[in-house]
Amino acid sequence: MAKERESGSSGVADRIYTIPLRKGWLNTRYHGRANRSVNDIKRFLIRHLKTDDVRISARLNELIWKRGNSKPPASVKVKVSVKGGIATARLPEEVVIEKKDKKPEPKSKIEELKQRAEDMKSGKKDEGKKETKEPITEKIREEVKESPVKKVREEMVSKSPTVEKPKKEESNSKQ
Repeated sequence: MAKERESGSSGVADRIYTIPLRKGWLNTRYHGRANRSVNDIKRFLIRHLKTDDVRISARLNELIWKRGNSKPPASVKVKVSVKGGIATARLPEEVVIEKKDKKPEPKSKIEELKQRAEDMKSGKKDEGKKETKEPITEKIREEVKESPVKKVREEMVSKSPTVEKPKKEESNSKQ
């Protein structure tokens, strides 16, 4: 029932299981069958792999839920890999892309300060600090004060006659 394959460089054994689901969900109400199937997959893998942490991939979950909650598949072929005590179940044709850490290991504060001091001595700019934006905002404020649009608006307002709204006269007579 289980085939074991050694995956390349990581040394983690991949196993392929065919998990029967029909017996589990036949005794369940119609609108709870897919939930029961997911739980059965987890129980099966906990029993066979002797780990408590079992995770199901998104594609395997989609396969179970594809026909809705009341019609999950009768059996599922699953490829399982165990890494660090965590069992991950996925479809056999599903490709796994491992994420690589792009960040270098954090340096201690002393090493960081020494590196900055060397960079400053050699004339390199400090990449860690960002330049302040205060000079730019002051330049923009000056441009706005001197902007032609504002000047034109001020001229138009000063030249335009002030228009007063006519006051409503109260009339006591009703017609």
